[in-house]
Amino acid sequence: MEKNLAKFISVIFHPLLFPTYYLLIILNMQFSFSLFMPEKGKWMVVGLVFIATFLLPVLVTEILGWKLKRFFANNGGDERSLNLATAIFFYITTYYFLTGIQLTPIFTIFILGSATLLVITVIISSLWKISVYMIATGALFGAFLCIAIILKTDLLLLLITLIFFAGFIGYSRLKSSTHTPMQVYSGFLLGTVTMYLHFLYF
Repeated sequence: MEKNLAKFISVIFHPLLFPTYYLLIILNMQFSFSLFMPEKGKWMVVGLVFIATFLLPVLVTEILGWKLKRFFANNGGDERSLNLATAIFFYITTYYFLTGIQLTPIFTIFILGSATLLVITVIISSLWKISVYMIATGALFGAFLCIAIILKTDLLLLLITLIFFAGFIGYSRLKSSTHTPMQVYSGFLLGTVTMYLHFLYF
C-alpha cells in the first residue's frame, strides 16, 4: 500500500511539473499582473509551459532515450544526467521565449531558477545523490516565501500548505527507500534558498 502511494506521489508531484503548478497558483491569485491578464492568455501560457517544461523533456528522453543513454553510458554518464541535461535545454529555451514575449518577470523567474537548480543538481549528482523531488518542492516554497516578503502580502496559508506537501513528498521518498533523510532535507533547503535568491535579485 505504502509503495503504491509513493509511486502515485512520484507521478503527481513529478519535479518537471512544478513550473506548471507555480503558474497555476500565481495566475489564480489576486495580484494585479494576474487580474489584468486575459483568461485565454493565462491558459495559453500555462499550456506552453506544461508542454515545454514537462511534456517535451519527457518525450525526448523516452523517444531518443535508447541512443542517448548509450552515448551517456559510453562517456561515464547515467540516465539521471541525461534527463537533467534534456530538461536544462528546454527550461532555458522556455525562459528566453517567455521573456521575448515580455511577460512580467514574476512568471519567468521561476523558470530561470529551475534551470539554475537543474544545473546545480547535475553537478551535485556527479558526487552525491540528492532528492530532485525535494529540490522542486523547496523551489516552490522559496518562490512564494520571497513573493510574500517582497509584495508584503499574506501567503501564510499557502506556505503552510506547501510545507505540508513537502513533508508528504519527503515521507514518500524515504518510504520508497529512494533517498536518505539528509538527501531529502538538503534537497528542500537547496531548492528553497536558490529560488528565494532568484526572486530577490533577478
